[in-house]
Amino acid sequence: MGLDGSDVIHTHDVISSRAIARVRPAGVAHVATLNGNLVEELEIDVGPAFSDLRRRYFAREEYLGATSPQRTIVPSQGLRRQLGALAGVSESRLRVMPYGLEIDVLRAQSLTGSPPAVPPGRTVLLCPARLTPVKGHKYLIQAVSQLVQIGRDVELWLVGNGELEWELHQQTRMMLLGDRVRFLGLRSDVPALMPRCDIVVLASTQEVLGFALLGAQALGKPVVATTAVGIPEAVQHSVTGLLCSPGQPQQMALAISQIMNDAKLREAFAANAVQRANDLFAVDRMASEVIEVYGEAMAAAKQAAATDVQNGAPPVVPDPEIWPLP
Repeated sequence: MGLDGSDVIHTHDVISSRAIARVRPAGVAHVATLNGNLVEELEIDVGPAFSDLRRRYFAREEYLGATSPQRTIVPSQGLRRQLGALAGVSESRLRVMPYGLEIDVLRAQSLTGSPPAVPPGRTVLLCPARLTPVKGHKYLIQAVSQLVQIGRDVELWLVGNGELEWELHQQTRMMLLGDRVRFLGLRSDVPALMPRCDIVVLASTQEVLGFALLGAQALGKPVVATTAVGIPEAVQHSVTGLLCSPGQPQQMALAISQIMNDAKLREAFAANAVQRANDLFAVDRMASEVIEVYGEAMAAAKQAAATDVQNGAPPVVPDPEIWPLP
């Protein structure tokens, strides 16, 4: 593969991370970024068919992917804890590094595009998320139904596609929400939709950090989301938005209603969100942290190579004969 001239190899999933660890030349550093918890997501998506055998298999994948590189990056403390609990990965092996946003580019993109028109005075809720079980759309649609039933003039925009699209269409029809839920499909102009919406919402039951939530805050949008996994690290409750328990549409409806009722609260959330995005989620911060991790991995790789030469050990990482299950 011509890897000998490399200083650092950076992989982005468990399969490539394990594969590179087996062929990486001695002295070449290896860093991985893992952006999800396959075990937990599959358990939610597959449901009862997700057997214990499957769980053990995918937990083994997560373990090998996370432990094979010299350094492994994850975007949130929540994912760090989950990989420790579900896959037996020592949390000390994982470096937490939140996503970085090109905020200036994002703001420029928000000034383009042609968002759909809505009736005057209507509150627009925007949910940019693929239509899969882990995103909790069914609970969000239930929350919108509750808001409509008490006379709130709201409209939900669903941006994304996925295997639940037909099922969610059926749900909106059964709840008589045909004119209150719009399926906008997969779009490349999500930043352009942000200025027209009033609140960005995410009802996930499993969410590592919530990239869409970071973008929403950078553009000064108040957020309503759940407390799933890493979302509380992305959204500061009662500071940049409101958080509720996953799978609780009534709580979500109340949170949305609270923001709708209070103009000063919306303004405070918007200002705090922009400041938080600038302070914590700018791409320059992430870039400097990645470079720092590269340096650590390169030093570790050189030290390991020197030790292997002294001990006569092969540089290839062997498959473990015994794998720890929690």
